[in-house]
Amino acid sequence: MANRKFLFVNAGFEVEEEVLSVTTSAGVGDAGKLATLDSDGKWDISLIPDAVFNDRDWKESVRAATTAALPAVTYANGSGGVGATLTADANGALAAQDGVTLVVNDRLLVKDQAAQLQNGIYIVTAVGDGSNPFILTRATDSDTGTELSAGACVAIEEGSVNADKYAIMTSNDPITMGTSAIVWTVQNTTNLQAGNGILIASGSISVRLVADGGLEFASGEIQVKFADTSVVADLDGTNGLHAISAEDLYSFGANQGAKILGFDRTVTGFLPSGTDTVQEAIDELSTIVSSGAAVSLTAGAGGVDKGDLVYISANNTALPLSVGSDQFGIGVAQATVAAAASFYVAPDDTVLTGVLSGATAGVRYYWDGSALTATAPSGAGSRVWMVGVAKNATDLYVNVMFVKRNAV
Repeated sequence: MANRKFLFVNAGFEVEEEVLSVTTSAGVGDAGKLATLDSDGKWDISLIPDAVFNDRDWKESVRAATTAALPAVTYANGSGGVGATLTADANGALAAQDGVTLVVNDRLLVKDQAAQLQNGIYIVTAVGDGSNPFILTRATDSDTGTELSAGACVAIEEGSVNADKYAIMTSNDPITMGTSAIVWTVQNTTNLQAGNGILIASGSISVRLVADGGLEFASGEIQVKFADTSVVADLDGTNGLHAISAEDLYSFGANQGAKILGFDRTVTGFLPSGTDTVQEAIDELSTIVSSGAAVSLTAGAGGVDKGDLVYISANNTALPLSVGSDQFGIGVAQATVAAAASFYVAPDDTVLTGVLSGATAGVRYYWDGSALTATAPSGAGSRVWMVGVAKNATDLYVNVMFVKRNAV
């Protein structure tokens, strides 16, 4: 490297030249060093000592960083860390570190040793082979407690896990080489922090899903998870981690909708009379609800009693709903009738008289499978249906609502 001339502006705003003599022999004279400005703004050929730069927190970058402890090695601390080495206990080449095959003079951040006093920035001084062990020597910019102080940082150039990240030494001063634990933490340059439902690990950002929850991954994409049909999602949180089951979303054919009207999936009949598809049933029920009319049904085997919560058991026939049944209640019977007789269900927001006894106005009433009750069914697996609110001692203000399924 030839001598270089530098231009500067003096106090009189005149351009002057200064020559900095730089030799080409590595490590000799001025080679590779920086010059400063003197008090007159001229280049001062007195050079900044290496020690000044070595004491800086930011170190010269390393080619790679370890991701696990090295094979068995012996540590020699040199002279207070200067010249300290890690020598493999057995002959053989140094394995690739984080996927990077290192060569002599490469810089390596060793950060995963069980004996943390061995951690630090090293130079590969011998790669090792079948007849010789590998040898790593502490880098000259970080081989003393002064140079390798708290907050020291180094950029990592390559690697499957650590490429383009940096590591910061989190051990506190003072550092005594060969004694103090030297702890390094790898940081992303993006400084991302995981929020709710987000996981950041090894440079990868992912979504955290609750086990047996309502979502799952399919080919790397999130989709709704249909739970085991033996467990029904309820409203009080007992089975709150389970999704709506596929059983609750069945239909009798393509584009016929979900099981939302109380149809019995074991038969092919539908509510109301004369309808053949779920869509037709929805259309007819919409007309009934909008007009405020009651729905006419035929009682199934055994008949029904006034006040029974009924479900559709066959084509246009109905029976009292069992609390263990997974069918849907469609309304409260307005009269007591025998099997095959017609009856009506009371629409919501109407009053059904004479079905209660000694009731207190405002108290909610439930269906226990055979009668109206002010106490919600508590049996394991029971479906809890609220049918309305007491208007007075004997009359029920009808408002049918499925509440939950009790835990099994």
